[in-house]
Amino acid sequence: MELQKKRLELKAQASRMEKRKSLRKRKHKEKTTGNQEMNNSPAPAKNSALDTLQPYFEASDRFEPPVCIKIIKKSRLEDAMDQAVKGGDIETAEELSDRLATREMAVKVTKAVSSYKYLQTKEKEEASQGSRQKKKNLGWG
Repeated sequence: MELQKKRLELKAQASRMEKRKSLRKRKHKEKTTGNQEMNNSPAPAKNSALDTLQPYFEASDRFEPPVCIKIIKKSRLEDAMDQAVKGGDIETAEELSDRLATREMAVKVTKAVSSYKYLQTKEKEEASQGSRQKKKNLGWG
């Protein structure tokens, strides 16, 4: 009986400690999320341009041949990155990797902008053709 009581006391004490820890974690999370919300408030204004381009990011990928068919040659940047890894220069490899990622993102953004502009001009042309047809119909009627 004494062992059972002692065991129950230890369990109760352990559960109290866990509750305290979880409460501390919750308080800490609430403080950090409040700070992040303040820091993120100007960010949506900057990301609004990217949000408008988001649907166009992979719009023209279906026109490119599959990866298994096309022959992929490494760029000089990729070759330099491989040489840095082989040489053990990790910092240079990371820097080159960042440059490569930036370049790839720039290409994606450029393609998205071009498809966005194409659709905008196409919509304007359709709207102008629609107004021309309406004028013709009004003239005949």
